Amino acid sequence: MVRFFRRKDQLDNACRVRFANLCRTFEQWPETENLLSDAGAGPALRRIRELLPDTPIDSAEARELLDAVDRAGLVIGLEGVTTGTKGYRPLPAGFEQRTDITAWVCPFQCCDKAVLPGESEAVPRCALGPAGTAMVEFTVDS
Repeated sequence: MVRFFRRKDQLDNACRVRFANLCRTFEQWPETENLLSDAGAGPALRRIRELLPDTPIDSAEARELLDAVDRAGLVIGLEGVTTGTKGYRPLPAGFEQRTDITAWVCPFQCCDKAVLPGESEAVPRCALGPAGTAMVEFTVDS
C-alpha cells in the first residue's frame, strides 16, 4: 500500500477536477493535444507539463492555464475541455459497501482522476505528465 505525501501546492478542488478532465481527454483522444496546441493552447500546455512533476502550482496560475486550454478548445469547437460535463448516474444494482478500495491515482497529486483495477488491464499512465509516467496504486482502508 502506498501512502501519499501532500504536494507542496494546495490546489483547490476545482483545479484538480479540471486537470483530471484534461488528462482523461488526452487519454481518450491523444490527437486533441495537437489540435489544442495549434488553436493557441501550446504555451499553456507546455507550462502545465513543466509544473506537474514537482513544481508547486498556485491555483490562480492553474486556473489561467486551464482557461487558456478551454479558450483554445472553443476555437476548434470543443466546449469544456477541462470543465467537462456534469451528470447524475445512480450506482449500479447490487453495489456493495466496501471498506477497502484500491485504485490507480495521479502520480503528481494534482487531479482527482482514479482508475479502478477492472478499468485497465495495464498500469494506467498520466496523459498530462512527462511521457510514460505511471499512475500510482493507492489503497484506502477504513
